[in-house]
Amino acid sequence: MLTGKPLFDGDSTPVIMLKHFQPVSLPETLPDKWKPVILKALSQEPEDRYQDLASFVADLDASRARAEAAKETPLRDRLQSLIGGRESPTVKKKAAEDDSHQVGASREAPDERAPIIEEDGQVSEAATQQITQTADEKRSEEQEALPKKKDDRKWMLFTSIGVLALVLIVLTFSLLKGRNRYAPVPVASETPTRTATQKPTETPTKPPSKTPTRTPDLSFGIGSIMIREEDGMEMVFVPAGEFEMGSDDGDSDEYPVRQIYMDAYWIDKFEVSNAQYARCVAAGVCSEQLYPGSNSGRDYYGNPDYNNYPVINVTWEHAQTYCEWVGGNLPTEAQWEKASRGTDGRSYPWGEESPTCQLANFNVGNDNICVGDTNIVTAHESGASPYGALNLAGNVWEWVYDWYGPYKEGETRNPLELSTGFTKVFRGGSWEDNNGDIRSANRSDVSPSNVDGRIGFRCVVQHP
Repeated sequence: MLTGKPLFDGDSTPVIMLKHFQPVSLPETLPDKWKPVILKALSQEPEDRYQDLASFVADLDASRARAEAAKETPLRDRLQSLIGGRESPTVKKKAAEDDSHQVGASREAPDERAPIIEEDGQVSEAATQQITQTADEKRSEEQEALPKKKDDRKWMLFTSIGVLALVLIVLTFSLLKGRNRYAPVPVASETPTRTATQKPTETPTKPPSKTPTRTPDLSFGIGSIMIREEDGMEMVFVPAGEFEMGSDDGDSDEYPVRQIYMDAYWIDKFEVSNAQYARCVAAGVCSEQLYPGSNSGRDYYGNPDYNNYPVINVTWEHAQTYCEWVGGNLPTEAQWEKASRGTDGRSYPWGEESPTCQLANFNVGNDNICVGDTNIVTAHESGASPYGALNLAGNVWEWVYDWYGPYKEGETRNPLELSTGFTKVFRGGSWEDNNGDIRSANRSDVSPSNVDGRIGFRCVVQHP
């Protein structure tokens, strides 16, 4: 209070806390008359201390006054106060001077307690014992009346330690949570950017792919689904591994048959629809279709009735631009064929069963065409591929990335044709083609600038 410094100080909070539980020591040279006052001023409990300087000075003055008065007080009276303020047993000389009534009362009920001070000024042994006993009793009563501050201080210490431990635990879990905040997600890898030219002179590079949004399932396998953020497209997972590419029973450009190893990737479950392509146009990335109608004269593109039908009349470059916008690419021939036929060399996405209008939208023959134009992209679930992709046979042909040319027998790992030919490949057949054209191994090609009411596309994203 006088120095302006805190009573309990230290280098750290634990040191300061411990000082609350240590007794205050005073210098031995300090006069006894001032010690109670100083101890009160240094009390560990704030409410027990002096609240202002005036109170502190007043008690110091009073203590000094009491000390001066004690010097003039007879020893017997000071000792008498120690045994509870009882009327002092008289010294033999003083008993002779008392009035007769008091003497009579003393004779009728003699005080059996021993006198404190004898005539010779000495304190009797009995009085000493009585004083000691009385002082002990009063001290016990005072101690029982005192609040159990020591226990309270222990409780405060244990509580503080518990709170500190709880804070440390919370901080630890917060750090761990922050460290594990992000789970792994499928991220498209960087691959070369592709440009649509009649005859490429170099192999450009692709921009980095975007990160699609996927379902919470962390165990990727056949049946895994990922939802693409930009257009809401569902994508199906194609695991890494080998498959049989090509056919000995088809056209000459389908062989040699090779065992091809493919890294894992995701491919669109459906063909890109009119509504999805319109998003890219609205974003200022894609060009509008050159012809808004379909082959059968439908008011097709921009008509809400056909929002869920495959986009058509787009060039190879239009299709590739869209796939780059959503963070991927057009599939390579090998990616498209594996997604369609799986690893068992099947002829159609659904197996070896001959095509029907329940399995695909195609030309059955004998003037029997299933729809006679495009069908909704979610149709023909029974004709799904081994990985869950629909309409890989029929409905519309689909642009792929490669330039058209003969297979290279030595390319057996993620094959990609970048520099041969003048035309681009498209796969899968359309609503107008027969069962031979919609086989998974069948290949067709056309100029990349061509637009057709029977050609659409789907996209892939490489799995990291």
